[in-house]
Amino acid sequence: MTKTPTPPAGREVQQSARENDRQDAVHRILNLLFILNASRIPLTTSQILDDEELGYSATKRESAMKQFKRDRQKLESLGIVVAEVKERGASEREESSWAIDQERTHAVPRLITADDADLLAKALTDHLLSPGLPYRRPLEHIVAKLTSARGLTPPDLPGLLDASQDNVLEAVWTAFSLRLKLTFEYENARGEATKRTVCVYGLFSVKGVSYLAGLDEKSSQVRTFRIDRIQRVWKPKGTYAIPADFDVTDFLFFTFDFEGASSTPAAFSFPASVPRAEIEAVTHGRGTLAPHADGVRWDIDVRDLDAAAGFCLEHSQMGMTPLEPPLLIDCWRNRISKAVQAHA
Repeated sequence: MTKTPTPPAGREVQQSARENDRQDAVHRILNLLFILNASRIPLTTSQILDDEELGYSATKRESAMKQFKRDRQKLESLGIVVAEVKERGASEREESSWAIDQERTHAVPRLITADDADLLAKALTDHLLSPGLPYRRPLEHIVAKLTSARGLTPPDLPGLLDASQDNVLEAVWTAFSLRLKLTFEYENARGEATKRTVCVYGLFSVKGVSYLAGLDEKSSQVRTFRIDRIQRVWKPKGTYAIPADFDVTDFLFFTFDFEGASSTPAAFSFPASVPRAEIEAVTHGRGTLAPHADGVRWDIDVRDLDAAAGFCLEHSQMGMTPLEPPLLIDCWRNRISKAVQAHA
């Protein structure tokens, strides 16, 4: 009986090594696509090759450059063009930067039928009529793609954002929907940039600005971040669960929440004639509501008394008035006096 020869052990090792190399390349390409798509600005060659998350830093520089070039070519074969970006007047010696060329990048055709595209575009357009959507721009981008593919004019939708904002919002929404930790570079109001990793618990919008609330690993506290201040995003990884007692309404804020000073207890009143539902809509579930004289008392901590007085005047048509502290009442009266003088 003839025995089937056993393949040499070396061949199995080679096959295993090739499979590992293929998997590494797939992970690199996916990470590269994600980080470029979710960056507001082009990334330099060093930022890409030195980033441990991307997978180039483990090899020598020359080899990493070749891997990066092959990965760009692979993405281009899939319709995604990574273009070299240089500032006008930059010398040849200056480091290149890279970004996805939105004009030349295209989707693979025939992935969706014409009827399905029309139906999906209509459904998304109807949904976009809802105010305060943190994920508005990604949906607008999808509608534009669907309609342009059919040779139609995209609907005129308000509140369009730039492409980089679109990509960041999409990255945040993806991380939130998949319950994956989001790592991003965040620039605060003073222009200081830090790298944060956050478990996104909720998204909301205030006066057209989108925010995320989640557990910040840097501070070990639930924090709120303005999404338009996120400069770049890394591929989400690491699962998490949203606590059962988390309520995003606890993190909705008012104009009087922002000030360097410590918070001060304040109180306002609403007449009994104002329906409870209207009061709750104005107070967003913040603070406490309790019966008071002939109406309702609202107690809440504020950081900016003048801003709190302004908030009270904005809702004066409801009969909202300040109760305490005295300095809040003074700010309220000063604002009324200035308004009267301006219209005298």
